[in-house]
Amino acid sequence: MSNQSREEILHGIRKGLSTVKDPAQLLTDGRDFSKESKEVIENLSNMQDKLVEQFLAEVENVNTTVTRSQNSKKLIQSIAKLTKEKQVKSFAIWDTPYLKELGLKEKLKEEGLKLTTVKNKNRLAKADIGITEVDYAIADTGTLVL
Repeated sequence: MSNQSREEILHGIRKGLSTVKDPAQLLTDGRDFSKESKEVIENLSNMQDKLVEQFLAEVENVNTTVTRSQNSKKLIQSIAKLTKEKQVKSFAIWDTPYLKELGLKEKLKEEGLKLTTVKNKNRLAKADIGITEVDYAIADTGTLVL
């Protein structure tokens, strides 16, 4: 950027600022940020519900069955039911704080399923079911990001 261009830009900024009587006006422009933030939160909540529905529809398009659980107890029950329906005999589960908190590993062992350790890739590939968490879910495509 040439020195002349720089000076022209700064001149325009100075000129614009000279017409401002109250510097706080530059920050707020008379807007009610409290009201706006409430509206943004409400819109995000509505958008989140729509995105979840879109994600579920996309996942179901790729021959996947989706079960929604409202709490951890129902989640464990749903997984236990699925393993019985699909006659799952072995499982692998990632060692994450949330999955530990659920106690899912112990529950599945109680159901008679054999735990496949994640350390052995060959055995891991032969597990009937794998359980992990996802970091992101992309609604447009039904993609899970681990």
